[in-house]
Amino acid sequence: MRKRGRLLTAVLLALTAWVLWQSVRPREPLYNGKTIRVWVEQFGYNEAGDPAKWAEALTNLVQIGTNALPCILELAATHDSGFKRAASAVHLPGALLERLALKTGYDRWLAASLDLPRVARKAFETMGPDARVAKPALVHLFQAAQNPQSRIAVIRMLMSFYDWHLEDDAQSTLPALAESLKDPSRLVRETAYEAIGLISSGDPPEVPEPAAIKHYEEFQTRSAKLLLPVLIRLLGDPNADCELVLKTLGDLGPLASEAVPAVRPLLQSSDKAIRMAAANALDHIEPN
Repeated sequence: MRKRGRLLTAVLLALTAWVLWQSVRPREPLYNGKTIRVWVEQFGYNEAGDPAKWAEALTNLVQIGTNALPCILELAATHDSGFKRAASAVHLPGALLERLALKTGYDRWLAASLDLPRVARKAFETMGPDARVAKPALVHLFQAAQNPQSRIAVIRMLMSFYDWHLEDDAQSTLPALAESLKDPSRLVRETAYEAIGLISSGDPPEVPEPAAIKHYEEFQTRSAKLLLPVLIRLLGDPNADCELVLKTLGDLGPLASEAVPAVRPLLQSSDKAIRMAAANALDHIEPN
């Protein structure tokens, strides 16, 4: 009985806190009867669920346009507070939550730090090229976000610039992406590596005309110049993912030639994986 009483108390406290928060938080403006946040969540949560609700939300988000960006960035930054981590450690019986009609809301609350950054990213992708105005805010959020899922979502948003043929906007984010090769989360590091590979290479010309080829080659050279100072420094950073840094240098090929003096000593590393990654990088940087 005592345990059950504690559980009920926890539920009531959480409910009370939620009610108080709802009563004091600033009221969001409505668009077609719903707040932007509701439209964003309806879009993100129904992509594989209710097609009608998903399409309705998409239509409204397209109409709202970049006015939705502040809300999208706020959702992308979602992370678990200390209170939430402590509260979620208390097991609440599903039957009790069902009786109180709280089960769906409680489950969504528990998963918010996993789901909302993804939901925000999906909504961001509906903005199209006009979302380029959010680039400074995205870079700041990427560097400051506490939640690894937030950082992954932002990387995917930055990759959207490339998909929208905003290559220069995407290219300018390469140093920040390279810094994340020392992120504590391996999934963040791998996502950043994927983004660097996509963005730094640029779009190969569809028609091999001299001017288009020159532009393509100049773009790749600029990418290397943005990346190399960070990558070379990371080779000496014990917190960096040395294998991914070496792989990134190898992907740059001969454009990474100035990194060779920093790569060669790693051929003597006590770590076999790093020795192999260094040898592979040098094979690509100095193919002959």
